[in-house]
Amino acid sequence: SSGCSSTESEKTTELQKIPSHFTTLQIDNSTTFSYPSELVLADNLLYDSKFQFSDLINVQYVVVQEDNKNKGESLKSFANKRLEQLQQKMVEPSFNELNEFQLEEINGFETQFQAKTYGWPIKLEYWISIVELKHKFITTIVWTSTDRKETFKNDAELIIKSFRNSKGSLVETN
Repeated sequence: SSGCSSTESEKTTELQKIPSHFTTLQIDNSTTFSYPSELVLADNLLYDSKFQFSDLINVQYVVVQEDNKNKGESLKSFANKRLEQLQQKMVEPSFNELNEFQLEEINGFETQFQAKTYGWPIKLEYWISIVELKHKFITTIVWTSTDRKETFKNDAELIIKSFRNSKGSLVETN
């Protein structure tokens, strides 16, 4: 029926096909994560993380953080806490609401906002997702300069929702 508002149970996200210019990485024994191939592994970004990728020429950055789940901690409370921690280090973030999404059996929250910086570029665009895996929460932070937002937007949105369950897929880890 048209015109009815969607309910909480209808938060499913259409799983977008991972584009051919993306590289897929196994992040644990049952989950993969994908990112644009022009981003290279880095270790110089100011975040404590499992993976960092940067494309200095195009001012595009990705950080993937991993946190063990505390017993009884919900994805929602962790996501709110994590977003608050991240935004405390930023200047005037424009938005702090989280939207729920689902990638098959992977649940998550995501947001997109702008924040000022103390240097160049003056403003940055952020895309953040926090997803729940079996034993941990994964926070993905993607950012670029405001003038690159439109160019990078589609990739950024895909990156933060690129988590896939790899059980039974072609990805084998020995």
